[in-house]
Amino acid sequence: SVHCLSYFEGCGVVFQDDSWNGRDLIEKIPRYVKKYNDFFANLCLQDYFYTQYTPSHLASAILYASRHALSLSPTWRPELEQLTGHSLAEVVEIF
Repeated sequence: SVHCLSYFEGCGVVFQDDSWNGRDLIEKIPRYVKKYNDFFANLCLQDYFYTQYTPSHLASAILYASRHALSLSPTWRPELEQLTGHSLAEVVEIF
């Protein structure tokens, strides 16, 4: 899942028209998303429960959790669904 997450991050998971707490994004948001992604990935690696999910599914859920925790809106975008291959319904079921 860490490799998938790195790939997704490299493709871009924060978008210009995202909003943060109802406001325009600040330049630090992509770094915050990366930190939250790392945090959630580390939590998942410590729990055997998450081994039932494919790496791309788990990485997608981590992205969703990070965007949700940071109050990015929308939390899941069509671009993310296209990039990851997972719908919002598939991603939310993990967290």
